[in-house]
Amino acid sequence: MPSKYGSIFLKFLIAYALVMLVLSSQGDEQFEHLHLLLDTSSAILSMQLALFMLGKQHAIERNVYHYLVIGFGITSGTEALHALTGIEWNGSMEWIETYAHIIRPATWPPTTYLLPLSLVGMLWLQHRKISLSTNWFVAGMVIAALMLLVLSATLPKYVDTGILGIQRPALVPLALLWLMAIVMCWRVRASHPLYEGLAWMGVLLFVSDLCMLYSTSPHEKFAMMAHSGKLFAYLFFYIVQVRIAAADSEARRQAEHELRDSEQRFRFMMETCPTAARIAKSDGRDVIFFNRSYVALINTTPEQASGVNPASYYAHPEDYRDILQRLGRGEQIFDRLVELNIPGAQTKWALASYLPIQYQGEPGVLGWFHDITERIQMERMKSEFISTVSHELRTPLTSIRGSLGLIMGGVAGELPAQAKVLVDIAHKNSERLIMLVNDILDMEKIEAGKMEFQLQAVELLPLVKQALEDNRAYAEQYKVAFALACEPTEARVYADPNRLQQVLANLLSNAAKFSPADDNVMVRVTRDGKNIRVAVSDHGSGIPEQFTGRIFQKFAQADSSDTRKKGGTGLGLSITKAIIEQMGGRIGFDSQPNVLTTFWVELPVWQENGLVATGALMAVSLKRVLICEDDQDIAALLRMMLEQAGLSADIACNAEQAKQMLAQRSYAAMTLDLGLPDQKGTSLIRELRSAEATATLPILVVSAQAVEGHKELNGEAFSVVDWISKPINQEQLVQALRQAVGQVSPTRAVVLHIEDDADVVQVVAGIVGDVADVEGAASLSDARRRLSERHYDLVILDMTLPDGSGKELLPLLSSTSPPIPVLVFSANEMGRNEMQEVASVLVKSKTDNAQLLETIKRLIGVQ
Repeated sequence: MPSKYGSIFLKFLIAYALVMLVLSSQGDEQFEHLHLLLDTSSAILSMQLALFMLGKQHAIERNVYHYLVIGFGITSGTEALHALTGIEWNGSMEWIETYAHIIRPATWPPTTYLLPLSLVGMLWLQHRKISLSTNWFVAGMVIAALMLLVLSATLPKYVDTGILGIQRPALVPLALLWLMAIVMCWRVRASHPLYEGLAWMGVLLFVSDLCMLYSTSPHEKFAMMAHSGKLFAYLFFYIVQVRIAAADSEARRQAEHELRDSEQRFRFMMETCPTAARIAKSDGRDVIFFNRSYVALINTTPEQASGVNPASYYAHPEDYRDILQRLGRGEQIFDRLVELNIPGAQTKWALASYLPIQYQGEPGVLGWFHDITERIQMERMKSEFISTVSHELRTPLTSIRGSLGLIMGGVAGELPAQAKVLVDIAHKNSERLIMLVNDILDMEKIEAGKMEFQLQAVELLPLVKQALEDNRAYAEQYKVAFALACEPTEARVYADPNRLQQVLANLLSNAAKFSPADDNVMVRVTRDGKNIRVAVSDHGSGIPEQFTGRIFQKFAQADSSDTRKKGGTGLGLSITKAIIEQMGGRIGFDSQPNVLTTFWVELPVWQENGLVATGALMAVSLKRVLICEDDQDIAALLRMMLEQAGLSADIACNAEQAKQMLAQRSYAAMTLDLGLPDQKGTSLIRELRSAEATATLPILVVSAQAVEGHKELNGEAFSVVDWISKPINQEQLVQALRQAVGQVSPTRAVVLHIEDDADVVQVVAGIVGDVADVEGAASLSDARRRLSERHYDLVILDMTLPDGSGKELLPLLSSTSPPIPVLVFSANEMGRNEMQEVASVLVKSKTDNAQLLETIKRLIGVQ
């Protein structure tokens, strides 16, 4: 680091050399008055420096200036006392004159030793990170000074080397002490300019002490050189302090100016920000800051805004209570939809975010409110419009098509040839119009997430044959025939049969439309491991290479005259892709233009135990996996692994993005890296578990910190499906996600827990919350009532109940159709004969969460 005050030091050194040169030319005259002037000036300057240090105690580390105050303060006192002994008082200060011969030599060692000792001591304490009080610091310096004096007293009075001719042995340890102080200050000069100034001051004092070596009396030229050096050193350090103070003052002014500018920019941004913002006290009642958008949101005036209790305009007060409770636990809340009843205005909706903060030294709550009332209203209007279109278009079109069909069928008698042609044209175009309306409405439903699916295990081949039969007449218009080639004798999938028919109809109609006349469209059903593929192949013109990337987009059509002649909305393949993905499958194509084009769909095989091999048990909105991973390469790798396993995935790069995506759509499971940039992974798990929408979301931790995260959650670990450490084991990852997604089914298992201890019921409900719903019964009578009202998938039974033994319920449970499996979870162990009557027995205090969860999952058929 370049020297900051080297040039100033050089000027002082030159001036000091000139003074020494002048003094050395004076011979052996006495400098009694000059001595007194130098001593007095040194005392005044050291006192000024002590006061300067006192005013700067909080500039950097407090102890630094604190110790310098002590060093310069004591030094100035001894300097002043030393100077007083050189004044002729003429009887007015009799005690000084009386004891001058004692005071003068006694004040010299502290004057010379205490300042370098304070520097060395201060830097040593700072290096060791030790803080001492004033008394202990002074005591330490005094003891060290006495030790040095004793050491110097043991040296010979005269040490004549033949070169220096040393006359004052006590100056030898003093010189070494100054050298030590100079080196220590120079080593830490980069941390603050103060230390460089101390180092240069030490150099001047070291040179002055060298001059004192040659001094033989207090008033000769070498003593004057030494005293001049001390005065120059103090004056140099004073100038350095003035420079530092000026720099600090300028920096402070600059900082204050930047702070004012920053505050003005902040206020301008806040006032012009379209998002409403307010800061309230931690109790959420008193508003202490707000912007113009907030005033507009709550429909009041700036004068009245601070007096409005925020709780008063929440349409659902329990929402605000829940928000305050979560904020009280230190949680952050982002993009929560809140409904607001604003006095004098219509109901409003806002996406609200809340953060616990410190404002003006007190805890507060920062709230951001993005008014989406217009968006909500537009969505409602859109929904109403779609409903209107659905009814007002489909109803008359159905009548038109039906009537034309009847006329064509001869219900009105034989038509003239010309009229028959016109009716046929009208009928075909009514079909086209109906298809257009259906496609548009279906696409709107898909985008709004309102398309319903009735998923069930179905035989695929009968559906394919039915689709061929239903679309045969359409193909005959183009002089095209369908042919079926099947490999599997049995092919069961988990799908909505009506929606699957819609998919097949789209693929078959497209193939027929683009096939040459007198051609065959080949339909093949094949099984590949755990997937069943339906492929539809034609020999048409195929798909242009430049269009392959847009084939499944809305309104996408190849730009060619042949394609336009075939007609269509360009929505069919987009709808087909959305439907097949929502049933847990995937779609693709292979095309050789003018040779062979094949569109195929794949669905997972249905397994007899009720689970799909890839875990695809419900719509894609519940089968898609969210990958929360900030490393893009690892995220891409995880997505590839999941796609190979038949699962689709979205990627979130941080916790905030993950929460936004979870709010926008549902996922079958989520992989989570604990080392996220904006929120700790374990904190995110707790936050997701506390939210109703994600309370049962299966979470799979994939992190380098998996082991540490598992230990941190400890008893809460049941909320995580599995913990996978990096590097990733693909087989373990896929198996865990298949199990997690497989646990999600259209109807969740319902468990009756017969237990009089409400806390135990609550704990068990928390353990199995991801796989089943738990209802509690506190007595035999309550259990009998509940069992008479509905059928349960499992009963967890405590044998000791307030109104009898749980054994009394076993005959009732075994007599139901089908019998309800029973898990005895009791404090008492059962005998061998009793255990034969139940499905499983677990003993309280001997069963951990994982064992209990696995037993329940086995009994309700979730693996």
